[in-house]
Amino acid sequence: MPVYRFGAFRLDTDGYRLTREEVAVPASARQLDLLAYLAAEPSRLITRDELFERLWSGVTVTDNALTQLVSELRQTLGDSSGDPQYVQTVARRGYRFIAPVERVDLPAAVSAALSRVTSPSWASTKRNRAGNDGHRLKHSRHP
Repeated sequence: MPVYRFGAFRLDTDGYRLTREEVAVPASARQLDLLAYLAAEPSRLITRDELFERLWSGVTVTDNALTQLVSELRQTLGDSSGDPQYVQTVARRGYRFIAPVERVDLPAAVSAALSRVTSPSWASTKRNRAGNDGHRLKHSRHP
């Protein structure tokens, strides 16, 4: 699995962790999934429907679930929608990762060793971020 470097961040997709200047950054599993998907194809417009399918495959949720997830990811990265450095909104279409990304493919053994050394205790706790009460919501598209 690859490691993505952008700005001061490093996303290890195999170890499921995000670091900034070698310090672990708390992020939900779904935030990491979203970030990995966007960073894998920088500059490409990723549609909202594509993200729903990728992040909530087979589960229907409200449009707000994706909007909220992107907002949380921006907060984690210290980014903003008004002056984005990482995640750009394309109105009514989707999102684009706009920062330069360096992809590094680490051997699995190296990634596993790094994971054991640098993983904070929160990294092993994957929380469902489908909704505030933990229930999955129906995805409803309004024209």
